[in-house]
Amino acid sequence: MKKRFGLFVGTAVMVIVLVFVSVRYYDFVSTTIYEESSAHLKEIYHQANMSLHNLVSNNWGNLHTWEPYIIGNDDEKVKAFSFLGMPKSIDG
Repeated sequence: MKKRFGLFVGTAVMVIVLVFVSVRYYDFVSTTIYEESSAHLKEIYHQANMSLHNLVSNNWGNLHTWEPYIIGNDDEKVKAFSFLGMPKSIDG
């Protein structure tokens, strides 16, 4: 009887320890996967942001380079400057 009780207690302790270790391992793996995924997404966002910034900077540079050729008369000047985000009243 005592031997069976001791075997039962030992088995119960081992099961509890195994469940506890499994839960801790699951939490560790979940946290690690989340952190790696977050870091990967941040890296992708940074690369996309830099690509967009370079594209927009290049296009704005091209617009400013072609500005004298785009602007012909006063109507076109007002339209071009409003498109570029500049004030509509232009002196000169």
